[in-house]
Amino acid sequence: MKQAANKLEISTLTKQLRLMNNLFDHYLHEVPGENWEKLLNVLQSQETTLRNSIMNEKGSLKKENAENALNSLFSTLEDYLWQNTRKAA
Repeated sequence: MKQAANKLEISTLTKQLRLMNNLFDHYLHEVPGENWEKLLNVLQSQETTLRNSIMNEKGSLKKENAENALNSLFSTLEDYLWQNTRKAA
């Protein structure tokens, strides 16, 4: 995964992050909760690589869009998992 993350084109990364957000928004209950947790774990394990790829992007708009998409997905997943952890407690 690390090598693949290093080679990501930023516009492709942005589209993939937005797609994951849309899947969450529209198909939340069709995907088991543990899969969302696995996704968050993978993103967290590759966060440095992803953020470095974004920061190395030359285009400021592409950089901003990718950063916003990554932050949005992190926030969405973390909020969802935090709320589910509270409900289970």
